[in-house]
Amino acid sequence: MTGLVLALLLAATPPRYGGALEVVVPGEVAAPNPAQARTPAALTLARAGCLPWLTVGPGGALQPGLIDLPEPSGLAIALHLRSDLRGAGGKAVRGSALVAKLGALAAPGNPYRALTLPLRGPLSVSSDGALRGGLAFAYPDWPQALTQAATCLAGTGAFTSPARSGRAKANLACPAGRPFADTLALRTATARNAARALSRGEAQVALMALPRTGAAVTAPRAVATYLAVNPRRTQLAGVAPWVASHLDRAELVRIFVPGPAEPLRGLLAPSIDPHPESPMPITASLPPIPAHLTLELLAPAGDARVAERLQVKLHDLGITVKVTALSRAALEKRVGAGDYDAALVAIPALPEPGLALAQVLLLAQPADEVRAELAQIGAGPDPTARRARALSLARALAPTLSVVPLYAQGLALTVTPQVHGLRFDGSGALLLGDLWLEPGPGASAP
Repeated sequence: MTGLVLALLLAATPPRYGGALEVVVPGEVAAPNPAQARTPAALTLARAGCLPWLTVGPGGALQPGLIDLPEPSGLAIALHLRSDLRGAGGKAVRGSALVAKLGALAAPGNPYRALTLPLRGPLSVSSDGALRGGLAFAYPDWPQALTQAATCLAGTGAFTSPARSGRAKANLACPAGRPFADTLALRTATARNAARALSRGEAQVALMALPRTGAAVTAPRAVATYLAVNPRRTQLAGVAPWVASHLDRAELVRIFVPGPAEPLRGLLAPSIDPHPESPMPITASLPPIPAHLTLELLAPAGDARVAERLQVKLHDLGITVKVTALSRAALEKRVGAGDYDAALVAIPALPEPGLALAQVLLLAQPADEVRAELAQIGAGPDPTARRARALSLARALAPTLSVVPLYAQGLALTVTPQVHGLRFDGSGALLLGDLWLEPGPGASAP
């Protein structure tokens, strides 16, 4: 419904170029490399300065991004850079940069590693500039995952490398077309100051929830957070099923998780599987569990309150939980090496069900087992059957894993009435380059 309303508004009011798009962001949000972004706000800021390998049009069809649309060719891969591909300032984009980008995602512990699992090996750049390689097994839906913001390349987006504060100019060489706004201006502020800026017309967009006076904007819940319990620690085997069956996810989200958020009832984010089966029933029996474990999470500890809640719940089992905050790189390295007890892991979903499932399975299964499950999914006769197989497998495996789905989050967003063209990519990132401004006095938050 929201998409229909936006489409009608867009049709009724023709888009216009020009102006400065003023965006207010929370002070704790960084604008990192998209492959390092783990929140909808961070993905939105990063996505403004880069373009993924492929994009999705308003109708849902794949469109060229950094590469032309690949043609089906069995297990062979031949990806061609767009002939008009230029970065900011007209600098040529080379295939080696895309190969390096994909290779960086393959590190153990990186949630985007699943994107590389169907590949037979690294891609290479051929003499004609194409990226060539092969698949280890049939996986026709692999190109869908190339729309994820993690595959973006800096300098190819709508704006020239936007920072968390400051101004970025429109990238006239953006392969997807120049943005509507001439300038993207970013600044950090508290919620109170952001609301004041919007009400005074000093900003048009706030990447935070503010008091609303109109229709709310619904952002995809595409970033999911899990409690991963190390499957190699056999003495911890009872922790995940006990938490899964006793934790009140609705209460957790209502009290401890910044919105917009919702309980995660299945393994996949709601943007991928909006109708998972009911959670596991409460079990009365409590298996033997050790007295101590360390729960690791990402620093700065945005989910510290969630960790504290889990600490209290596990205390009911007689478990003493030590909470430790780590950098993104340190946390992913420890999870990838299996050197942890339990961890809170945020995963921006890959926009393809099988690979989105693989992201979660890698927290609990060896990569070879996950590849075998992907091979089963990829062998389906048509896209509908493959999607159904992925969702069915996700529901079947949910009770067996040492991974507890907790909650899913979308972008907290407030805009003024003069903002048009709201659209999100499969990562849940707001496409700032698609926004255009209708001149008008005053502002109110939706």
